[in-house]
Amino acid sequence: MHFHYMIKHLLCLIIGLWFLSPVYAQEKPRKVVFILLDGISYDVIQQVETPNIDKIAAAAGFSKAYVGGERGAYSESPTISAVGYNSLLTGTWVNKHNVYGNDIRRPNYHYWTVFRFLREANPDAHLAVFST
Repeated sequence: MHFHYMIKHLLCLIIGLWFLSPVYAQEKPRKVVFILLDGISYDVIQQVETPNIDKIAAAAGFSKAYVGGERGAYSESPTISAVGYNSLLTGTWVNKHNVYGNDIRRPNYHYWTVFRFLREANPDAHLAVFST
């Protein structure tokens, strides 16, 4: 089995179980804030003050994501916003989600997004996307 395929499905299982746990444990529902910072590299974030991101990271965590694919390989992706977002949200590279630019001409919707996984795991969850 392909390594990325296994990682993607393991991640989906973990996310699904995490979202389902409040349903079975009768706990207060957990909330997730998924923040995408476009055009800002991790080394720059480390050099500037980010008090609100620091508060979120201290309470729940902070993770870096790599969405560029392997240079010179089939998964190599252009550094364009929509390409990276689709790679991050679907867990696939550009050669699978088929978004090669911001115009999003022929996306492949076969690959689920984190939002669809959440909706399947918890149909009553409240979802919202904000962009600025």
